[in-house]
Amino acid sequence: MNAIPAQLAGVKQLIMATPPNHEGKISPGVLAAADCCGIDQIYKVGGAQAVFALAQGTQTIPKVDKIVGPGNIYVTKAKQMVYGLVDIDKPAGPSEVMVYVKDGKHAPYAASELLAQLEHDPLASGVILSTDAEVLKLVKKSLIKQMPKLNRQDVLTRSAVNGMLFLAEDEAHAIECINYVASEHLVLLFDDYEPVLKQINHAGSIFCGVYTPVTLGDYYAGPNHVLPTERAARFSSPLGVMDFVKYSSYMEYTKDSLQKAAPDIKALTDMEGFDAHYAAVDVRLS
Repeated sequence: MNAIPAQLAGVKQLIMATPPNHEGKISPGVLAAADCCGIDQIYKVGGAQAVFALAQGTQTIPKVDKIVGPGNIYVTKAKQMVYGLVDIDKPAGPSEVMVYVKDGKHAPYAASELLAQLEHDPLASGVILSTDAEVLKLVKKSLIKQMPKLNRQDVLTRSAVNGMLFLAEDEAHAIECINYVASEHLVLLFDDYEPVLKQINHAGSIFCGVYTPVTLGDYYAGPNHVLPTERAARFSSPLGVMDFVKYSSYMEYTKDSLQKAAPDIKALTDMEGFDAHYAAVDVRLS
């Protein structure tokens, strides 16, 4: 998710930091993925310490220009702390989801989407949204049924307090709520989703229809899954090629063009009291 857009943008040096297991080894799956993506520098370190090491540079870890990728709350806060020393992509974590469901027959799907995000982290959160109170009751029953069958009970029992069932007054109110929350993941859990989709202004990644679980985006299909969280979808987008692209502005004036602009520049510099600024113009025209 991080390497491919960087490669497409022409980034010449790709460095990956990943925490080792208790034996000091990296998961073979992670190494295989890194090889597929052309990453040849891998450091066995994770968490906030990896962020600080990459931002500052150490005797063994090179200093980088940009740090991207999701993580837990410690990684997110560390990235925000080093922003300015290096660039970062965006706040990305803990995980969150909003599910808009209309039909009671899809209540088990809605419940599963909430639980899938809540198993990430004790601070993960989610909202099930509907305009039908009976649908929300069915979702609650399904949550009670599904949750005990899952493995990550230690995480789920803590993150479950961050889950919410929300009853909207009507569809217009539901759309207003969706745009206000600006969730990292948004699931439109119904078939006729296009009229609603056209009115969504703020969401990280949108999963459309009843057969498009967020798991597809997590593991297998579609656009980048490094996504804005904590309502940052109001002003930022999923990670993409343009996150690794920068540009410089430039200008060129002739002497005649500068002469024509000089009176306006004189008025503006006089107003601010910056006579040295105007002197840099005047010396060229004298």
